[in-house]
Amino acid sequence: FKLVNKQGHLCAIQECYDPDMHGDMSPRTQIVDSLVDFSGSHCFDPEEVIIRSTLPPVPVISASKLERVTDGLRPEELSDVPKKVRRTGTDEVFFFKAGFREHGHLRELEILSKINFSSYSDPSLRTSRLVGLVVWDDDVSCLMGFLLEYVEGETLTLRTRNASAARKMKWMRQVEATVKRLHQLGVVWGDAKPDNVIINAEGDAIVVDFGGGYTPGYIDKELQQTFQGDLIGLNQMAAEIGLRQRFG
Repeated sequence: FKLVNKQGHLCAIQECYDPDMHGDMSPRTQIVDSLVDFSGSHCFDPEEVIIRSTLPPVPVISASKLERVTDGLRPEELSDVPKKVRRTGTDEVFFFKAGFREHGHLRELEILSKINFSSYSDPSLRTSRLVGLVVWDDDVSCLMGFLLEYVEGETLTLRTRNASAARKMKWMRQVEATVKRLHQLGVVWGDAKPDNVIINAEGDAIVVDFGGGYTPGYIDKELQQTFQGDLIGLNQMAAEIGLRQRFG
């Protein structure tokens, strides 16, 4: 808002949101049925809306219907934004990701939607799945974040410390197969590293985190968000866990 003088009285006039002036007010992404509703708005930013038809048919849940799962952690050990949440009154547990612009939430939603649509006919695609959208209670068209399947397990980094070469090979082959399938879908994993692979209760390797970015030491900066970067990252992962074979 800005204050203006109208005949001796101060009046508040709403301004268009400007992140340079007002700071980052994320999350503020809207879920809409059509862009037509915004065609006459001079404040419209097409990068801050999601067309409902591009999303898979997952539940839309108000934030008040979710509660943090603490797993016995002390308050000082909990992050400000909860990660493990439960739907109130149920045993349904999810991984919550907040819709922050700087964390690439729109990119991740787009990728997760592609994965969901593909996984209906390809259940062997081993990734975390989008299972819900979280909206604000006072504005159900505004995205707060989204819910992923909660994958119980440990990271590839932890599980390979005492694993046999055969198990390491199995997990890397599973990650390799998933990454190749993602590439066929036109999807770049983006941040290939052992900490972004979870070994689940069945002993399978699940690829997680599609928010973008990269980790120095795995690929060069200029190769981030590229298919080539993913393949280089795979081989860096293999070397880190003690395998000499080439992947990709």
